[in-house]
Order: sequence, then structure tokens, then C-alpha cells
Amino acid sequence: MNKLGSKPELLAPAGGAENFFAAIEAGADAVYMGLPGVNARNLAKEPRLAEIGAMIGYAHAQGKKFYLAANSLILQKEIKDLLRLLALVTELTPDALIVQDLGLLRLVREHFPSLNCHASTLMTTHSAASVQMFARLGCKRVVLARELTVVQIAAICQRAPVEIEVFIHGAMCFAYSGLCLFSSYLGGKSGLRGQCVQPCRRAYRIGAGTSVSQKNKGGYLFSMNDLNGLPAINGLRQAGVTSLKIEGRQRSAHYVATVTAAYRQLLDATPERLEEAMGEARELLAQAMTRKTGDGYFFSPRPDKAISPWHSGNLGRYLGRIYAEKSNTSSDLPPLRLTAALAVGDRLRLHPEPSGERLAFTVKTLRLAGREVSAGKVGDEVTIHPPKAPEGGWRSIDCYLVDIRQEKKPLPALALPAIEKKLHAAETAKSTWIQNLARRLLPAPEEDVEKTSPKTLKGKRSAAHTAPLLPWWLRIDTAEILKQPLPQPPEAIVFDVGPRMMRQARNLTRRFGSEQLIAALPPVIFDGERQHYEEMLKELRRLGLFRLQLGHIGQLAQFDLGHWRLAADYTFNLMNALALGQAAALGITSLQLAIELDKNALRQAIQALKRGPNLRNIRLGLTVYGWPALFTARLSAPFFAVEKPMISPKNEAFRHRQSQSGSQILPLRPFSLIPHLPELALAGLDYCLADLRSAAHPRKDIEEFIQRLGQRKNFGRLSSFNYAGTLV
Repeated sequence: MNKLGSKPELLAPAGGAENFFAAIEAGADAVYMGLPGVNARNLAKEPRLAEIGAMIGYAHAQGKKFYLAANSLILQKEIKDLLRLLALVTELTPDALIVQDLGLLRLVREHFPSLNCHASTLMTTHSAASVQMFARLGCKRVVLARELTVVQIAAICQRAPVEIEVFIHGAMCFAYSGLCLFSSYLGGKSGLRGQCVQPCRRAYRIGAGTSVSQKNKGGYLFSMNDLNGLPAINGLRQAGVTSLKIEGRQRSAHYVATVTAAYRQLLDATPERLEEAMGEARELLAQAMTRKTGDGYFFSPRPDKAISPWHSGNLGRYLGRIYAEKSNTSSDLPPLRLTAALAVGDRLRLHPEPSGERLAFTVKTLRLAGREVSAGKVGDEVTIHPPKAPEGGWRSIDCYLVDIRQEKKPLPALALPAIEKKLHAAETAKSTWIQNLARRLLPAPEEDVEKTSPKTLKGKRSAAHTAPLLPWWLRIDTAEILKQPLPQPPEAIVFDVGPRMMRQARNLTRRFGSEQLIAALPPVIFDGERQHYEEMLKELRRLGLFRLQLGHIGQLAQFDLGHWRLAADYTFNLMNALALGQAAALGITSLQLAIELDKNALRQAIQALKRGPNLRNIRLGLTVYGWPALFTARLSAPFFAVEKPMISPKNEAFRHRQSQSGSQILPLRPFSLIPHLPELALAGLDYCLADLRSAAHPRKDIEEFIQRLGQRKNFGRLSSFNYAGTLV
């Protein structure tokens, strides 16, 4: 915890040694870097463990702190290697691990207690209760969700029993961190596992259908402007925030040095020099080559300028636009009139529109008036030569300067040989202990789902033509759904705790009884909403209900749940037996696994849990049908279309829905694992859930679901999310 008004820590990103030294030299108090293979920027080039250890030693010698981001969700098959990695990391003595996975958090607390843990922003911490919950789980610091205002952050700090960290600068996600499935849904590359391909940065058109002949409308509807928190510094300092964090482990050393220096100036300024320092900091940030920036959510829960939909929002300084010339027969691109200086050796990124293609390269030659030059100034009309020509069909190309040529300075020497020797000795000394720990924690796996007996599966599939093979739950947002005849009565009916369903709760109780009904909380409940939800839960208890599904682990501390029988929604992001066991240890008896798991990862987690000690009575479930929220965002932009789909450059169609947790983007068609129910039953799943809350055409969509469930009609295939593919 930080003393109110005292100077907070300035925490800078580093993707490698060059950025690390740039951050230290620019005045960072602490640096964070990804732990290889288990961090949420796995696409970045990562230094070796010995190199990281040497940087930790260098930082400590300079009086700086060094944190390791281990904030990826963990698959069951990855835990054995993770044990070895953690055993070695303890030798490097980082100041903390930044974690997202509940299983990893428990593993560190119970078996690697010398490592401190910080709760990642991917844990969607948006309330004081969530902070208190993560403190109970052993976290020494919590990184708050980026959607909070300064006022909300201050209120959380007042009640926080641990340190609070806040992002102050850098990229913003459209969705709440931890509640984004978009990249995973479109190809198995999970943003929660560091593999995000950023579909939010693409252009989307708005139309009445999925035809490629639709008129080109829309824009970069989900591409957030970067965060610039300079105006919020004083408020966050007064709030008692411990650490101010700069985003950007994948960005250049120039970015890290420039942004860190800007915030260092402002934090160190005396009161009488504050205005001057603010101006100097703004000038520095203008040189950092970021996207267009804004205040984020610091001063409004609904910022009206968080997105610039008619601009691609690319990283870098905008240099201008190249327009296609019909008469141009040269293989060169048409000329570009510069809006900023450009030199040979600088790095560019081209955005041909409307294709969505991206082409990044270092400028090798530059022509001005037919002759080669080393640089061009503002207003010059220059010709650039990319290593390959953009694909045909482009009408214009936006050009961005993403890095400038700089003379490479020699970096300080790192004590690599000594660290390598230390790690080798540690691995030798701890190998037996690691093997024994792995045997205790990891029951021997069975064969993969694909190797299951075809004869057994054939018999199971035949039963699916008449009824589900598993007990099933039905999730609804209106009782109208229940007017349709179902092929088999659901074991449970799950309904959202909210004004709409509360009006129908009494009738549902009379019709089905309290045993069959489960109330469900959304994943995001701010502190200001707690009392409202508390009153609704009290009313449900008066009606005799006693089953409750949680949307976020922080709700265990947010409400008095002593009289409820608890379930967990898939928004808990449970991917391995350790995470499932942690949730079970908190008193949750029905656990949904992460919705984005593929079939082998799913099966391995289920069987590892069920072969473990004292957890055989836990029921495991999975959402197998519905329209999952690919984005859940606090922002509700005025240009979102409610009645028309939003269509990607690849002709994928999505729609907008306003929910209790905020603005959601859903696939136009549901996903379905109904054909895979036999495999799920054999894998050890205890129940499945069909989520019909988001049906765009309720009567038609529900009829289709019922017919698919009963196999009464041969419908076309639906997406299976990642189940039949591979989660990366």
C-alpha cells in the first residue's frame, strides 16, 4: 500500500535487453518482462532465462525492482514444464511474478513461497472486493482493470489491503482484459494465452447481410486510441496508487525511453515547476510514435473519444497517404507527400486500404525529384520502395513511421556466465524434488480423445439422436424461451440476476421449484452496484432459491454467500486441474471449464482433477451451445449498429448486444458442441450448458436449438469454437 500523496513507482516495460537498459537509463523505478512461454505477450521475442537473471541482478544493483509477467492461462499439459521453470526462477530472485491463472497462483503460494505474486490486469479486477479476494489468495499487489475512473480507483485504494498498480500509458483493449475471446474464436490463438492476433484493429463494415457486395460502411469500430495518463497523475498519486505502469513490452527502445522519461519528469517536478514539466512531458510523448492518444476511462466511464473509427489506429507517426494512380505504369509506388520527416534507416508500416494488409519494412532508399536522398522533410514528395509491392486492389495506402534510425549504443555487460552456471547447478540440485512434486500434482494422463474406442463412441452417438447424453442446464434471459417444448427437461435453469428476470423469478419458482433454478451474476459488478445486487440476492433468498452461479471470483468477497450453493461461470477461465482445485477449495461445487479449450486440453484437465485427492464430488460443466460474448466492454460507442451485423474484411459477421456487464460483440451464428456430446460424456464431463440468452431471433433460434438437440433435422454445421481444433 502506498501512502496517500507519496510518489508512486514508475514501472516500465522491457521486451529485451535493449529496452531494459533504455528504461533504467530513462528513470524507471522498476521494469517488467515476460517469463518465457507463460506470459501474455508470447508473440514477442523473449530473452533466455539466464539473460533475464542477469538483468534482474543488474536492476537490483541499481536499486531498481524487476517483475516477471507469468500472466498466461496454463494448460494441463504445460504444468510439468512450469514446475521446472518456477524452480529455476526462484534462483533469479525477481521481485514478483505477475499472474492470471488461479492454478499458477496456488502453485506458487503452496510450493514456491519465496516468490511474491501480483494479480494481473487479466484477472479483471474492477472492485474493492476483487482486490480483497486476491489478497486472500496471496497476492501482494493487484493490477486494476483499465476501465476504472480515478474516483473509482481512489475508492478501491482506500479499502485495499495490498498494493495497487494502474496502467498509465500505452495500448488499450476494447474489451475488459480477461473477458476477450475474439482472437481465440477466430482461429484458436487465445489472447488470454499471449497469442492475440488483434482482430479489434481491423476495419469492419456495417450491413444487412454477409455478402461481399455490401456497400462499404463502418470503420475501425473496436480499435481503441492509446492511453495517455499525464492529466491523471496527480489524482492517482493522491489516491494512493503504488505503481504507475507503462504498457509496451513489444514496442521499441525509443518508445520505452521516451515515454518513461516523460513520466519521470512529471513525477519528479516540484509543485512550482509542475506546469512546465507537464508541457515538456507532452512534447516527449509526441515523439514516441504511438497511436492517437486519449484519457481512457480516467475521467469518464463512457469516454466519447476513446475510438477514432475512421482511422486505422496504427502504432506510429502518420506520414501521409499514397493514392492509387490509374496512369502509373511504374513498379514503384506513387509519391507520398510527407507530414513528418523521414530518413533512410527509419522503419515504416504501410496500410493498403480496403484490403487490411500490413507491410512493415526498413527504408533502404528514398527518392526526391528523381534522385536518391538520405532524408525528406515535411512537405517533400518522396517515393519509397517497399521490399514487395502491396497486393492488388488497394485504393490508398496510409503510411506510418514506427521507429527511427538510431545509432546503436553498446549495452552494459551482463553477468551471463555466472547466471548460466547458477541455473545449471540449481537444475541439477532440484531435479529430484521437481520430479517428486510433479508425481504428486500430476496424475498419469490417459490416451487422447482421438484414440478412444470407435465402437464405444458409435454406441454413444446413437443415443444422442433422442436426448442429451449429459445432464444439461439451460441459461435464459426471458421466460418466453420456456414456452417451447424441450426434448428432455433440463437439470437446471440458469437466469441472470437483473431487473428483467427478477420480475419473472417468482413465477419461475412456482413452476420449477427452487432446486432446479440457479441465479447467475454477471462477471463485472462495480462497487457502486453492489448494494443493488445485494438486494436482488436477498429477494431471491426470500423466494427460496439457494443456488448461485458466480461470474467473477471476486464476488466471493463482494457478497455474503454463506447460504448459497455455488457454481462458477466459464468467465473464471479455468483451464487446468490446479485452477479447478483452487476454485473448489473456495467452496464452489459446480465448475464450468474455460469455453475456449480444445478437446484434448479439456479432457486432460477433467481427468487430472477427478483423479486427484478429495475432489471427486466436484461437478464439472461446459457451455456447449450459444453466442458467446467475444468482447465484453465498458464502452458503448454511438456508431455500433444494433440491428445490422458488423462484417470483417474476411466476411465474418458479428452483432452488438448491450448486457448487464456492458457492451458485447457476439457471433452472428451460435457455436455448437451438440455433435460432440458423446465424447464429452466419455471425457468425464458432468453437465453441459446451453446459453440461449443472446438469440437474435428468439423463436426461430430456439426452435433450431431444440431440433439440433433432438437431432430431428439435418441442419448445416456450426462452429465448434476451438473444440475440434487446437487452442494455441
